Amino acid sequence: MHAKAGRRVLLIDADFRQSSVATMLRLPSTPGLTELMARQKTVEEVIRQDPASGAHLITAGKPVPTAHDFLIAGRLAEIIAEVCGQYELIIVDSPPVLSVADAPLIAQAVDGTIFVGRWGKTRKQTMIFALRQLAQTGASIIGLVLSRVDVRRAANYSYGDAGQYHGKHKKYYLEKA
Repeated sequence: MHAKAGRRVLLIDADFRQSSVATMLRLPSTPGLTELMARQKTVEEVIRQDPASGAHLITAGKPVPTAHDFLIAGRLAEIIAEVCGQYELIIVDSPPVLSVADAPLIAQAVDGTIFVGRWGKTRKQTMIFALRQLAQTGASIIGLVLSRVDVRRAANYSYGDAGQYHGKHKKYYLEKA
């Protein structure tokens, strides 16, 4: 939405093992972030633009076993510092926090972390544990997003007296058929 509003947005796919950004947008995955971190390519050589949104993208690049080493060395932070003056918003997509050690390292390289959990799938205790792990590494957690919310089912959820409110105002939560 920011890019469509004319703002300069950069999306960096830092999920080296299961990259999804290039696939979703039907773009080639290489060259990308791994080539940039290895200093094989320049920023200008790896940035692409999504024609639909206008956002700029750096795909994950070729899967390499040393990608984690680049994160430890702080290479992602260097790349972000290099491009931050050109963009109003930089979003870095990372792998799940509890799957591999990359997410906490990525969180240390950015100004703020927004944790994304899948509604109805990611357990509350899993989210709490993951958020604690991020916080212990010094990540600045600025928000939490629940993805893939079933708005029809969510309209029926309530807490205390809020149920009456949701019942009376459920038209705001339901799409018209």
